[in-house]
Amino acid sequence: MKKRIALLLILCMVFVALVSCGETKENDRTTETDRTVESESDRTPTGESETERISRFDQLPAADYGDTDFVILTKQITGSNMWDPVDIYASEENGDLINDAIFFRNAAVEEKYKVQIVQRDDNGYETLVANAISGGSHEFDVVDVNLMTTLGGFALKGYLEDMKSFDIIDLDQEYWDGSVNESIEILGRQYAAISQITFIDDCATWCLLFNKERAANVQIDPSELYSLAKNGKWTIEKLYDYAAMGVHDEAGDGMDSRDYWGIYTQYEAVNPLMASTGLRAVVRKDDGTFVSNLDSNDMYETMEALYDYMSDKSVQLYAEDSGFSDIWNGVKEQFASGFGLFFISPVGNINLNYLREMEQPFGILPLPKFNEEDPYTTTMQYNNATAVAILSCGEDTEKTALLLEAMAAASPSTVTEAFYDKVLSRKRVKDEESSEMLDLIFKNKTVDTALLYNWAGVGGMFQRIMKANSFTYASEVASIRENLDQAIADTMEAFS
Repeated sequence: MKKRIALLLILCMVFVALVSCGETKENDRTTETDRTVESESDRTPTGESETERISRFDQLPAADYGDTDFVILTKQITGSNMWDPVDIYASEENGDLINDAIFFRNAAVEEKYKVQIVQRDDNGYETLVANAISGGSHEFDVVDVNLMTTLGGFALKGYLEDMKSFDIIDLDQEYWDGSVNESIEILGRQYAAISQITFIDDCATWCLLFNKERAANVQIDPSELYSLAKNGKWTIEKLYDYAAMGVHDEAGDGMDSRDYWGIYTQYEAVNPLMASTGLRAVVRKDDGTFVSNLDSNDMYETMEALYDYMSDKSVQLYAEDSGFSDIWNGVKEQFASGFGLFFISPVGNINLNYLREMEQPFGILPLPKFNEEDPYTTTMQYNNATAVAILSCGEDTEKTALLLEAMAAASPSTVTEAFYDKVLSRKRVKDEESSEMLDLIFKNKTVDTALLYNWAGVGGMFQRIMKANSFTYASEVASIRENLDQAIADTMEAFS
């Protein structure tokens, strides 16, 4: 597990290198390679024999698809966005370890199935898919869907195939993310899946960064923070108690963006903090359908307590309230400059130049629990995380399913192992404790189905509540209750 976690950190931290390697849009690969998917791996999961682990890719049935294209449609690669889909394709070897790992992963699949993996990137891919479906075109096989903005609409319109309907796809394998995929499933159907083929979902996973030097300056021992997390005692109350110690009005003229803050954050942080409470906007019933949980007493009382923490503007600076001309990069740069004790952040931010060049050491913690007896739970930035999905307009969906399974099966022993070899020299976090914290973060990753499908805009509702000058939960819930019930019913009907 630690090797996978270490890899995920590496994937996010060397993202800039990947961006530069992912801009080529056409696949003109002609050179044969003698690199193949390694058979042996010391990443054998507990309870799985080495024979079972090393043979998965080899045991998949071979096929000859006549050097046809296998086209994966993604949003456009800009070369400057940390969320660019640069984990699908590499045009050639260039000496960069991550690029070459992707290249060899794809080459192994191409050789076994006599296909050419092609990435088509376009920010208008929603329109391209709609036109392909209506026009009967077979030009795309797979789409890399955004979890919040694309998945639900595509699934409801019938654009996607149920991945559970393909026998060849084994979603129980380690290279498919079971905890998140379970939340994507509705009524036994799953129209997209997260796997080790891609890693943007891991970069989009929320965590808590802290400045070790700043902590020491305010008499906080980093080992104390790690100990709390390891012992299951890292709670939201403790986070805010420690954060208050990091506040300092440098000029004595009132707190602003030039001063020292306990927490840098954004209003979207309500989603991972709510996830850490264990509560969800909707709950799954025994028959597999969903029902709103917003009117429950537990939800109301927990959200009220969460509001009390998040509305404390004396401890934390919100990016939206910071006054920076570039609010998102502004808070990241300020944290990297030593003006923040904690930073509620997606893992992918670790790769940004601000943190890569940060002189002061920093550590990683999971988002806090709400109560000590709760398990750790984390979630993702829904608007940035992506998953692979099989398009119903593909000419041969059985072929697509086999190739996706092959790409997933080939990823651990190419991409995963290659990056683990570099973890000690590449990672910016230099302590073993942060690697253990990432274990906690990634193994407890999940999603709220209501936020995943953006039913009635519930995610936006939570953010509005946290921005308000008073606790407006009851009125906000009342305003969307009917629409939420209808959205759930429409989805259930479409999936039944």
